[in-house]
Amino acid sequence: MWVTLYSASDCRQRSADPLGSELGVISDEAAYGRDVGEALKDMAERLDMQDMRFLAVAVTIQQQSGGNLAEILARSGSRLSAPASSCSAA
Repeated sequence: MWVTLYSASDCRQRSADPLGSELGVISDEAAYGRDVGEALKDMAERLDMQDMRFLAVAVTIQQQSGGNLAEILARSGSRLSAPASSCSAA
């Protein structure tokens, strides 16, 4: 869990608002013992971002199954960035 808290805090400082502030909320909530997957799910709903919903599901699955989160995120990230890159090429 320490890595998650550190990562969220680090991303908080590097990201512009509203994402930076939202990552700060997640970092604070996790520090107080809230489930990170639930915190991410709530953030996705507040921001109305489908990509964040996928991230929340991936984190929750990893927490329950013990899978390789980095691999899950790498695969998901490449799938999620494909539509964005095709839009920018147009």
